[in-house]
Amino acid sequence: RNAEQFEALRDSWNETLQDSSANVVFLTHEWLTTWICSHRGAASDLRIIVTRRGPEIIGLAPLMVSRREGFRRLGSVGVESLDYEDIIVRQGADVLDVVNAIVEAAFAEPGWDYWQFNRIGGSVEIVSALKDALDVSGHAWTITESEYSSIVPVAGTWDEYWRGLSKRFRKI
Repeated sequence: RNAEQFEALRDSWNETLQDSSANVVFLTHEWLTTWICSHRGAASDLRIIVTRRGPEIIGLAPLMVSRREGFRRLGSVGVESLDYEDIIVRQGADVLDVVNAIVEAAFAEPGWDYWQFNRIGGSVEIVSALKDALDVSGHAWTITESEYSSIVPVAGTWDEYWRGLSKRFRKI
C-alpha cells in the first residue's frame, strides 16, 4: 500500500520478474519506483498484490488507483498508454491459481470503481487465466484486441539482435 513496503520487495520483485514470461523493463522494480517517485501522491494509491507459496513470491500485480473522469481506475503502475502491463507469474507456478488469488485480492480491496489493463502481453496463458478468474468472480469484463505492440520480441541475446540490425537502425 505504500512506497516503503514496495521498496522492501526490491530484490525478490526483480528475481520473480526475471523468472517469468513478463520480464520487461517496464515491470522492473527500478522502473516502477522511478514512476512512483516522480508522481506526487502515487505512492498513497498503490495496490501491489503479492502472492506467495510459503515464503517464495510466485506472483505479482503492480497496481494503483488513479482518477479518470470522476471514477477511480484500478490499473497498472505507470502510464497506461505507454507502459507494458502484466501480471507477473514465476515459471513453474500454477498460473490459474496465482491469477485467481490476484483477482480475489483486487476485488477485496476498497477504493476503486473499475479495473483496466492495457497492453497485456506476457503470455497467452496469463490472459486466459485472467479471463477465467474474472468469469468465476462474477464481474462483467470485456477484451479489445490491439493492432499494435510496443514490444519487439528478441530471439537470442540483445547483443545478437543489435548486431543483426543495419547500421541505419543502430544509431542512438
